[in-house]
Amino acid sequence: MKGSLEVASSVYPVLSECALAESWAGLEAFTPDELPILSPVPGIDGLLVAAGFSGHGFALSPVVGDVLARLAHGRDALEPLWRGLRIDRPGLGSA
Repeated sequence: MKGSLEVASSVYPVLSECALAESWAGLEAFTPDELPILSPVPGIDGLLVAAGFSGHGFALSPVVGDVLARLAHGRDALEPLWRGLRIDRPGLGSA
């Protein structure tokens, strides 16, 4: 955080007068093949997973929300859009 404050201060000099009061960090979710997971969980009825977006979840949230809602309501979930993101895909290490 200190380094980020130094960089920000070089752009906005007034920030150099600010003290760092606290910091926060969050975990990023990554998968072994670096692709997100978006699918129902095989063998557990009603359990859906949307994870591993590696920081891109906010940008993708509208379509992810649409797909999850469609899955949850038994509607056409547009599987060609996310078929390669299933939890049981080869190389993910599950199933």
